[in-house]
Amino acid sequence: MTAQRPTTWFLATGKRRLRELRRLREIVRVLGRNGLDVVVEQLQLWDWIPRRLLLRSARPRPEVRRMSLPERVRHTLEELGPTYVKIGQLMAGRADILPPEYLAELARLWDHAPPEPADTIVGIVERELDKPLEEVFSEFDRHPVAAASLAQVHRARLLDGQEVAVKVQRPGIREQVQADLDILRDQAWFLEGRLTLARERRLGQLADELAYALLSELDFALEGRNAERLRRNLATLSFARVPRVFSDLTTTHLLVTEYVCGIRLTDRDALASSGYDLRAVAIMGVRMYFQMIFEDGFYHADPHQGNIMVGEDHVSLVDFGTVGYLTPEMREDLGALLAGFVAEDPQRMATVMLRMDAMHEYARVEALEQGLRRLLLRFHGLEMRELAVGEVLTDVFTIAHEYRVDIPPELALLAKTLILLDGVARQLSPGFVIVEELRPYLIALAGKRFDPKQFARESLDFAEQTRYLVQTLPVRADVLLDRLERGKLVVGFDLLQLDQLARRINDVGNRLSFAAVVAALLLSSAVLLSAGPDVAVWKVPALHVGVPIGALTFVAAGFFGFWLLISIVRSHR
Repeated sequence: MTAQRPTTWFLATGKRRLRELRRLREIVRVLGRNGLDVVVEQLQLWDWIPRRLLLRSARPRPEVRRMSLPERVRHTLEELGPTYVKIGQLMAGRADILPPEYLAELARLWDHAPPEPADTIVGIVERELDKPLEEVFSEFDRHPVAAASLAQVHRARLLDGQEVAVKVQRPGIREQVQADLDILRDQAWFLEGRLTLARERRLGQLADELAYALLSELDFALEGRNAERLRRNLATLSFARVPRVFSDLTTTHLLVTEYVCGIRLTDRDALASSGYDLRAVAIMGVRMYFQMIFEDGFYHADPHQGNIMVGEDHVSLVDFGTVGYLTPEMREDLGALLAGFVAEDPQRMATVMLRMDAMHEYARVEALEQGLRRLLLRFHGLEMRELAVGEVLTDVFTIAHEYRVDIPPELALLAKTLILLDGVARQLSPGFVIVEELRPYLIALAGKRFDPKQFARESLDFAEQTRYLVQTLPVRADVLLDRLERGKLVVGFDLLQLDQLARRINDVGNRLSFAAVVAALLLSSAVLLSAGPDVAVWKVPALHVGVPIGALTFVAAGFFGFWLLISIVRSHR
């Protein structure tokens, strides 16, 4: 049994690689149809996909030629399926990486898919619960109330009469997403090893972050825990509601929560016709979010579409797959950054970026200050109601991107959340000023820096770190001096693009060796042919036939020489 394990592992790995290769061919076709074959060139996918594949079946469509590059990217993501749509939605909040025109286009991505057959969904529910449907639910609506690319939601009723929402993961979606993410991460790390810009933007790390976020959305047990945590945090707000999670009915692929009735926060007309005070509703939603962000540091990061519902005297949240985390230090830095913006102080803003450990080269501080100063001039003289907090942060992160300053991805996600929140609030009440609601939280964050208890905790932490440093410094110095005396001190460094240079040298060596073999074949064939038929033709006595060695050698040399020429032309090098 043990002896079969390596074979089983090899077959499983081979099947997975074959699926990835088929998916890669499909990706190449889609990129070509949308006029993005330059991406194929950069990723060097010709090593795996024949060039004729793109030329024959993936030519850009006529309508694509009239699109801008950001529009082509959006269409490509939509055509590639749910994994890439979700990745695009996640990237729509990364103002620290993408230019504004790409952010605006990615924000238009719509996650929708036709529903799975009812029998398939019932089978999944029964398999996850390990019991027939009627033993759990007295009613189960076979028509989903919502269907997205990763899951769909059905309305149901438990045996005790409790109305619930049943979120069911689509069959096979995890395997499809995992295969796409494997390809994405492989190519991201490949590019990071080849391109300076990819290294500066930490493309491999970004791919890992996206993979983690997307796989987290596929873990419905984790989503249930997120909902319960938000439910506990918001218990102090009388107007905030988070549906209860039925943990005993929740698995990795199935989530059962209370069914939330109400009107979507984005449906202004329905709220107005039902007699709601739209400004009061906007204030409730904003205060709920500001408590999650600035007080709890754990917040619902997807405030759009039907994810916020309005009841009689409360606001409810649904869909907890995307959440954001902010450490106490991040919250303080965020408050200081916004306070620097309000005070029109670019130096303070640049200092905060340094404190966030987002900037490692002090020489760029002055250049960053100049960029921030130009940004502040654009907003100078505007009234509070004309400022959008999310857009302000996005503009700040765009400036940071221009000066190659790293911004924590948690803050980039927060900027996207605030943009959506501000848009919803203004849609409900055009005169609503979200900055006015933000002011008390900024004052509270600033006050925490001077809180005696906080100061005492920070002093104790600093004293502990200093004690550890003093205790270990003699040992470290002794080890360093000992290695220096014995000539064993090793200094490690990385040569940028060394791997790329090594590959180029290896390719050149292989081609030279191959060319030498071709030349030897040509020379030997010429010698054999010039020596006459007695030498050029090898006679096999047993078979009474003659083998034209000279002619065969010449044909082989011509074939291999032509193949070498084609490979050089195809490589563009």
